[in-house]
This record gives sequence, C-alpha cells and structure tokens, in this order.
Amino acid sequence: MSFDISNLNAKVDLADGEWIDDIPDHPGLRLRVRSARYKPYRVALSAFYRANNKSIQTDEGFVDAQADTGKFLAAHLLLDWDQSKAKGPNALTDKGKPVAYSPELALAILSADDDLGIGDEYRGAVAYAAGKASERLLEKTRAASGN
Repeated sequence: MSFDISNLNAKVDLADGEWIDDIPDHPGLRLRVRSARYKPYRVALSAFYRANNKSIQTDEGFVDAQADTGKFLAAHLLLDWDQSKAKGPNALTDKGKPVAYSPELALAILSADDDLGIGDEYRGAVAYAAGKASERLLEKTRAASGN
C-alpha cells in the first residue's frame, strides 16, 4: 500500500461523526461518534494525562482514571445515540421507554464511577465505536488513494 503525499495536507471532516452499530454487549444500540483520531479529543486527553501523571501513576501502581477521562468521550467523541432498538441489561430506559440522548446525560453516564458498572459499560461502548469510526476513516482514505 502507498499513500500519495500530495494528499498529505488534505482535510477530512471528522466533526459529523459516523453511526456505529453491532457494539459488543449492547444489542440494538447505535452510537454516532467521531473517530478516536479526532484531534481535539486527542489533545484534551493528552493534556489531562500530562497534568495528572503523578496522581494517576503512584508508587502502588496506576490509579483508574477512566471515570475522569469519560468527560472527554462525552465532550469530543459521542454525538448521539439511538436506544430505540437497544435491549438487554445495558439498554438505557426510563420507565420502560428508551432514553433520548442529551449532552448532559452522556456526560453523567460516561463520567460515572458507579457500582453497577454503567459508566464502564458505556465508556467501553463509545471507545469501541470510536475505534470502528477510525477504521472506516482509514478505509475511506485507502479508497481515495486508490489502494
């Protein structure tokens, strides 16, 4: 495979995101996410780790910072969700009805450090979906370069 360097500075719009389904352990859930390569996300996450390195990496080992980093998933990667066909223990409902997306609810869920593991489940789902969006972006890049 080769990449045409004349496309090196070509801009790709990552702002709109992609709808991703078939998320493991989340049957029927669809997430609209940006690629994990979305630069504002990478910059914010990197700044967080630089600023908090000493509190995250201690003499006892690494401290789990996933709940803290969930706010970056909410702010930069997760754009929407469709819970209308979600089923199983990880479906979000309110009195039996699918829960509509809101940025505030997404932030609350993705930054949750709850005993039920809802925060962990949804951080994993968003990270998985963002990885899939990255793969799709790479496929588009390869197709555009003729590879």
